[in-house]
This record gives sequence, C-alpha cells and structure tokens, in this order.
Amino acid sequence: MLRAAKVIPVRVNLALVVFFLTLNIVQFLVLPAFLLPLDPMWGLILVPIALTTPTFWALVHESFHGLMHPDVKTNRVLGRILCIFFGSPWRLLRFAHLMHHKMSRTSYDCVEVYDPNKTSWGKAALKYYPNLLMGMYVSELSALILLWLPERYVRPLARHLFGSAEKSVDTGAMAEKAICEHKNLREQRLDCLGTVLLFALAFYLYGAWWPMLLAALVGRGLLISILDNAPHYGTPMNDTGFSYNLGLSGKTARLWLNFNLHRVHHQYPSVPWRQLPDYFDKTDGTYDGHFVRIVGQQFKGPLLAPSRPLTQPIRHPEYSFIE
Repeated sequence: MLRAAKVIPVRVNLALVVFFLTLNIVQFLVLPAFLLPLDPMWGLILVPIALTTPTFWALVHESFHGLMHPDVKTNRVLGRILCIFFGSPWRLLRFAHLMHHKMSRTSYDCVEVYDPNKTSWGKAALKYYPNLLMGMYVSELSALILLWLPERYVRPLARHLFGSAEKSVDTGAMAEKAICEHKNLREQRLDCLGTVLLFALAFYLYGAWWPMLLAALVGRGLLISILDNAPHYGTPMNDTGFSYNLGLSGKTARLWLNFNLHRVHHQYPSVPWRQLPDYFDKTDGTYDGHFVRIVGQQFKGPLLAPSRPLTQPIRHPEYSFIE
C-alpha cells in the first residue's frame, strides 16, 4: 500500500484559480456588458468556456480534499469563491462529495441501480435519464433556494435528501450537522446570495441575449451531470474503493487535472492531481476502457445491481492508442 503524501502544486493551482475566475468574469460580466453590444458573434466564446467545465469542476474538487492550497483557510476561501461562480455553495458540495467517497456503491450512492421487485426498468429510466442529462447540476442549483428556508425546515430536508437505508451510517444526521449548524448555514446562505446576485446581474446585462447565457449554463449542467457518475456506472456494489480509470492521452488527462484516474483518486484521496499518474504507474497501471466508451455506456440506462465491472481492464502498456 503506497503512502499518500501531499505535494500540492500551489503555483499551478493558483494560476488555474485566476484563469477560471477570469473566464467566469468574462462569461457573466464582460461579454454582455462590453462585447455583445459590439457584435453578437462574440457570444460564440461561450462554447469554449462551457467546454472548460470539467477542468473547472476538477479544480473545485481539489479544494474539497484540502488539495488546492496547503493553508486550510486559503483553501476554503478559494473553493468558496470558485463555487459562487459555479452555482452552489462550497460547504454543501464538499459534504456531498466526501459522502460520495464514504458511501460509494452502497444503496446510498448508486444512481443507476434499480430493484425489479420495487419498480420496472421503464419507471427507473424516467428518473435516471433526466438525472444523467441535467439532474446533478439542477440539484446543486436548487440549494440557492432551499438553503434560504427557515432552519426548522432545512434540518429535516437535509436529513431526507441525504438519508440512507444503510443502517451502519446515519447519513441524515451527518448532513444535518455539516449543513445546518448555524455558522455553516450562515456561510452557505452568504455564498448563495453571492451566486444569486451574480446570476441576476448577468441575465440583466445579457438583456435580449439572455438565451446565450442560459445555453451556456445548460452546457455546463450537461457536462457536469453526464461526467459525474461515469467512473462508477455498472461497477460492483459495496466496493467503495472501486471505480473506473478512464483512458485518455497524457496531455488530455492533464487538461482534466488527471480526473480520469478515478480509481486511483478513490484509493488515494489525499493525493493531489499532479501526483495521480505516479500512483497509477506504481499500482495496477490499468485503464478500464477509453473515456468515450465509459462515458457512453451510461446511456444504456438503469441496471440491476452489478456484481462485477461492465468493462474488461486493459494494462497500460497495451493501451497504445492512448499514449
């Protein structure tokens, strides 16, 4: 077992923070206020900005694990700022993600699995496909409203939304503590206010061009939602440490902050993104299929509880078209 060591690439991370803050400021403020009035064709820059969403999310994700910056307060502040532009409060997203690590592939966290004794494939699909295409981001955006409910309603709501049939862990109680403690709730409401004001100002500035911004946010939501469960779709139940390593070229993987090495990340969650390839090479060095194939297989729809992975592992040296 390798020992995880934090060697956080602080300068690179800070440069990425500046880069993504700049992109978001351009998207929400500069483009509608200064560029679109000159020529509506400037709106086309929203396409490449939307395509950076996976990397933007991967950077935010580093902050969930305390890997964006070695100083705890700085890490939290940077994560919060990025999440205001992303569209949901950092503390809520962090809790949800860490619970994903703790409860992955249990009944708490297996969105594609259905029980034929309780429902049909068709009914399961009616829930599954909307969640696959946009549900992840919509659920995150919903926090902008739900967290402003009176605290006496937020507490049972948190218990309900994060509750689990798993008897070994009271996930509802954990959610109530992490989300609803007064100082935590106040922080999240402040972050929500920042996002609401930002989005409201942006739609106001876009004016008649507001469908451009809406399309950009839909693009962001599609990418976030489709990629979210791809490394876990069809993986064995009750194996919290297993997920797919998605095959990508080295350069493309670095652009995604090596987020494709998902099994390595789940096994070594305290390892910064830049070190994941080293851990990949020192462990099994196994890809489970090409990125496109693994992402695409989700569109098969709901599954019965799988006992083994849907894909066959491919050893790294044999995966010649990746490198």
